[in-house]
Amino acid sequence: MNNGIYKFIDIDIRSNVIGGKARNLAILTQNGFPVPAGFVVSTKAFKNSELLKEAIEEIENLIERDCLYAVRSSAMVED
Repeated sequence: MNNGIYKFIDIDIRSNVIGGKARNLAILTQNGFPVPAGFVVSTKAFKNSELLKEAIEEIENLIERDCLYAVRSSAMVED
């Protein structure tokens, strides 16, 4: 089951569940450019504007404690 969380390295760049910025980061990552590891939280990770428990658990598994992160938030219609 997909929980709506996609690592850059694993994103199908033909997919329409991610926006343009995430797609570009995935393309760069998958082509060996020096992009910090990252992931996308898609709309599939939400139900009624609430982040699903499975998505929260996946995010908690992906992040490392005591690290700095950059966060980019946008709607797909902005891309």
